[in-house]
Amino acid sequence: MRVCPDFFPASIISKLGLDTSVISSSIKHELKVSLDDTKREYYTIGIYYHVKDKYIPHSGSMDNNSGRRYDYGKFYASKACFDSDKNREKEASKRGSVGPFGLFVLASKGLEEETVVIFRNFKDPKSNSYVALMCSDHSRSSLVEQDLDKTTNGPFLNVNPAHDKLSLRTLIDHSIVECFGEEGKACITSRVYPKLAIGDRA
Repeated sequence: MRVCPDFFPASIISKLGLDTSVISSSIKHELKVSLDDTKREYYTIGIYYHVKDKYIPHSGSMDNNSGRRYDYGKFYASKACFDSDKNREKEASKRGSVGPFGLFVLASKGLEEETVVIFRNFKDPKSNSYVALMCSDHSRSSLVEQDLDKTTNGPFLNVNPAHDKLSLRTLIDHSIVECFGEEGKACITSRVYPKLAIGDRA
């Protein structure tokens, strides 16, 4: 099973990192995945056609455990980030305004099963500053009768909802839900097992 997919550009003319939105003929794209059965990471290199939103790996770039390993140590479930100063980690703050919001993912029609990803804003009366809780609620994520971890968890983000843009990007791959808040400043990766995403329905 592939977990924690990561997709990012890589320059063919420089060793510097790139912002994920870069479009140029001098870049290739990498798709990195962690394999649950081997606990190792592998990647493919190819071309991303942004207009068609299609990625095609180069010939010989295999998407399995006989492909290119990302690391030979105990490196597992990593994420690539970008920083404009250090070319590593993406800046997270953007200006704008939006209220709190949420998202149901892998939800059944009657909402008997649902994984909820939400932001909730809080104001500290002592410091008069705001924080946003990015939360992934798994309490109703599955009706499967197994000993599943349904812990609700999430990080706090320093965001003022009156002035700062609040962003959420969610990637779903069968039973994996990966949420990025504030353009990658926070990440919650979860495995949930709703009946609509397991077995023959996956």
